[in-house]
Amino acid sequence: MPPGLECEYGTSTVESCDTVVTCSSKLTWLLTPADSTDCSTVLPAACPLTFDVAATGGACTPSGTLCDYAKGRCECAVNPLIGADPIMLVDSSAPAAHWVCQDPVDMQCPLPRPPLGSFCSVPKLVCDYGSCNIDGGTSEVCQGGVWQEAEIGCPG
Repeated sequence: MPPGLECEYGTSTVESCDTVVTCSSKLTWLLTPADSTDCSTVLPAACPLTFDVAATGGACTPSGTLCDYAKGRCECAVNPLIGADPIMLVDSSAPAAHWVCQDPVDMQCPLPRPPLGSFCSVPKLVCDYGSCNIDGGTSEVCQGGVWQEAEIGCPG
């Protein structure tokens, strides 16, 4: 195995909710256990009934609510532009918090998020699954025929 290769074991759409093993530079496996802190199997009452409804980005409360669906995670996130210095929205009718989901913009990206180490067929394809705006969100790149963690720059 090449050093740096990561393989994910579990069924969650959130990487931190699964166990990840990484091939070290000494060609031994390093285990990162699942962190079940924010990995609920019960949908909170504040969550929309489906991922597709949440993915439309409608208003929500309370902010910080995490909703895990079979297609991915959604979070009730505060709009960073409302009341933020130096930018403020002129339209005060915009919701202060809205649903943000692990819904990649690129149509070539699979949904739900594929586990690290699983097969991929579009070399160098980068898929963002809420890495900048969802608790537990990540980005992945198709590298060497398998999905690997990707680093992307977040605005701000």
